[in-house]
Amino acid sequence: MFAMYYLIFLLFNVAVNSNSLYGSVLTIGVMAHIAIQSIINIAVTVNLFPNTGITLPFISAGGTSIFTLLIQIGVVVSVDRHSALGEFLIKDRRRD
Repeated sequence: MFAMYYLIFLLFNVAVNSNSLYGSVLTIGVMAHIAIQSIINIAVTVNLFPNTGITLPFISAGGTSIFTLLIQIGVVVSVDRHSALGEFLIKDRRRD
């Protein structure tokens, strides 16, 4: 649970510090997808929602789910790399 909250916090920081509106909206979309998927999975686990078959991001086994999540995180890392600060998800080790 803590890891999901921390991931959502990092995605929010990338969205806030992005140079472009497109990068911010893209990152917020990825953040919303992961947050909603986590909330629905947790609600199913505690019997608030009927069983829907939605996987827990990065935890549950599902080939297509993990594949799309990794692509989404790759896009967010690209947005972070091209932002002004570029220090929330990755450290730029290039020497200029």
